Amino acid sequence: MWQKRMLVIVAFAVILPAVSAATAFGQPSDPTIDPLDKRVKAFFESIKSKGTTAAYTELLGVGLLSTQDRKTLEDETKKIEGLYGANRGHELVYTKRVGNDLVFLKYLYKCEKFPVLWHVTFYRTGSGSESTTDSSRAWQVVSVRFDTDLELLTLLLRDK
Repeated sequence: MWQKRMLVIVAFAVILPAVSAATAFGQPSDPTIDPLDKRVKAFFESIKSKGTTAAYTELLGVGLLSTQDRKTLEDETKKIEGLYGANRGHELVYTKRVGNDLVFLKYLYKCEKFPVLWHVTFYRTGSGSESTTDSSRAWQVVSVRFDTDLELLTLLLRDK
């Protein structure tokens, strides 16, 4: 009898963390959001390893941001470490899909002294069907910014 209970406890100890890791913040894996998330996380890693100019080039490509806007964004990004300390990691904390072609992602960029909230918006370009699996249409970053308005997270997460 006790062996059966022990087996159930062990099963929960193994399965529960795996399920909760896959659905962090109540967000199940999404075949559309997952590659966009990987792209943004690669951007954060590139800031450290390759510098801001290369990181933004990888994230934005030719993109819609003007040269001046991009330069301003790069310059402001370079100031983050001096203001808030070195980056210790990042975490996707909010996702929102609007229709089939617009995705909002928000990240907590964990610095030594203070966290920074990054906002990245993707739009699926080109024409095509309403299918969410239409791989012939590219996702493009149409907006990227950061701030320290952490209270915004409480409002966003309250509406979920």
